[in-house]
Amino acid sequence: METVLTSVIAVLGTLAGTGAAYALQQRAAARSERAARQEELRRDRQEAVRALVRALTAHRRNLYTRWKLTCQEAAPGRQEEARWESWSSRSAVSDARVALRMVTGDAELLHRADLAIGCSYALGDVDGTTTQAVMDERGDLARTAHDEFVAAAAAYVNGV
Repeated sequence: METVLTSVIAVLGTLAGTGAAYALQQRAAARSERAARQEELRRDRQEAVRALVRALTAHRRNLYTRWKLTCQEAAPGRQEEARWESWSSRSAVSDARVALRMVTGDAELLHRADLAIGCSYALGDVDGTTTQAVMDERGDLARTAHDEFVAAAAAYVNGV
């Protein structure tokens, strides 16, 4: 009888140990999965920020070029080409803004993005009488808003 009781206790101990090991393994796997998902989301957020930064830079450059061509009374074909390039780059900014919104709901970051976008778009609100001084002022505002967005994004995405 004593050997049976010893065997039962040994079996129960083995089952308890196996159950505990299984539970610990499941917790570790769940923790690893959560960490992997968080890292993937962080990378997605980084890429969305990078895409918006690239799009804003290209759009500002295209708007400035378009304004310069207008002031220089460049060939109509070149002005038309610059207009299409600026429309295309504005679409890229819109697409990048949507991508950012898909990976974050952070109000401060989205606000900073909208300020950078708005300041960049203001470079396109020109005509043939817009002066270099006005463009410089708008450009400075756009670059400042851009830099503030990048700083807010770095803090949000990387905890910097």
